[in-house]
Amino acid sequence: MSFTEEWEGRRVALVWSYEARDEVGVVHLAGYVGLDAVGRLEGAVGWVIARHPEVVLLDATDLLGFSVEGRAAIASAAARLVDAGMPVHACVAPALAVHDLAWGSLSLHLDLATALAALKNAGQPGTGS
Repeated sequence: MSFTEEWEGRRVALVWSYEARDEVGVVHLAGYVGLDAVGRLEGAVGWVIARHPEVVLLDATDLLGFSVEGRAAIASAAARLVDAGMPVHACVAPALAVHDLAWGSLSLHLDLATALAALKNAGQPGTGS
């Protein structure tokens, strides 16, 4: 099954990766989240829930956009992490209007460095503070 979709006349895939930074689980999302990518995003969240019990940061700064289904999937992903008992923060691409996504009570940051610094300064559990 293809995970690429049309976005502004280009074929774009959702790519996700995970890394531990300062004891924070960072989930990087890049590309486009459309209907074809919903299952991939759900799988990524399940993987993180199974392997990282601490603070999670959704880094959406490299997202190009999302469909209606993609918007719902991103909101659902954040809610699943919160429901699993994980403190969740997010970095949002300036090009994506913050109001376009239902981030709920998540703390939003403009970039990864700012988010990690804020977590460390707040003494968030799992950040070594």
